[in-house]
Amino acid sequence: FPVTIGWQFGEAGVIQAITSKLDCNKVAIEYGGGESITKTVIQRLVWQGWKCLFIESDAERCEQIRFEVKNKDNVIVVNKKVDPSSPDDSLAGIMRANSIENPGVVIIDIDSADIHHMNAMFKDGIRPDVLCVEHHDTVDTSTDHSVEIIPSEDEIGTRNDLGFSKQANSIAVAKAAWGHGYIRVWANRINSIFVKQSFIVTGK
Repeated sequence: FPVTIGWQFGEAGVIQAITSKLDCNKVAIEYGGGESITKTVIQRLVWQGWKCLFIESDAERCEQIRFEVKNKDNVIVVNKKVDPSSPDDSLAGIMRANSIENPGVVIIDIDSADIHHMNAMFKDGIRPDVLCVEHHDTVDTSTDHSVEIIPSEDEIGTRNDLGFSKQANSIAVAKAAWGHGYIRVWANRINSIFVKQSFIVTGK
């Protein structure tokens, strides 16, 4: 695929640019990604030979991605819903089952409890160098984007009257990531990209 593809609002290109400047472990994980490799954030890392793990709960989407990367032995596609409360179905459990360790990049894109999955990942000791987390769409005029908002467990993932999926907003995601030692280096209307603060301070 051409390297000019930058799903969704340039995230793929930003991830490629950041990782080209950092000494990252060349392992990437994306879950909740999409119906095609061209609609994933780590697509460029696939073609650069990184070991890549895609986790997708939709079977048809998994089959499509498998078809597109059938000649790439550096890609693993898992048809499973990530469940942080389950030892086997948590991100850590899926990584263990597929012999994945120390990812350099993790993408969380599930249109719902992304912030909770991020916090669960940190709790399990998974600390990628680069992290991309989805948040509530900032073009939603019915939501206050100037204060921290995390929907209740019953609301999260549902859609509001304007059709936007209810998620933790950008401020909430950035605050949670900062508390675990990450700083936001780029954001658009639906995603924030973070790197470890140590990279900013020391370059390592």
